[in-house]
Amino acid sequence: MVDSVGNPTDIALSGALAAQTQLYASAVNISNATDGTPIQDSGIGSTNVAPPLTGSQPGPAAGQVFDALQATNTEQAGGGVASNLSNTGSSFVDLATQALDFSQASISYQANLATLSVTNKVNQTAINLVT
Repeated sequence: MVDSVGNPTDIALSGALAAQTQLYASAVNISNATDGTPIQDSGIGSTNVAPPLTGSQPGPAAGQVFDALQATNTEQAGGGVASNLSNTGSSFVDLATQALDFSQASISYQANLATLSVTNKVNQTAINLVT
């Protein structure tokens, strides 16, 4: 019966990693927030946009804007989630939504770490009973 639920440690770890991915996406989106208005060339240049996931710095061409990120979670058989980070295809970032996503991901991360802590204590108690 317990096998059908899945390993609590694996489930909590996947939840913590999914929350970490959402925290990253929200933090990047908040720090690079734009209303979609193209960046104008200035004396300093227009390379003040964060590099995309490919790791290369955007070119100094006028109109370069940030491409927002999104984290998508997919349920896994046996429990847990797999998280995928991708571009939204839009430069618009709703700061209120990103702040809520960041807050929710922070709470989820803490809850999954608490689950890992309890699982560790249960495992240690079981080991102590056997020895």
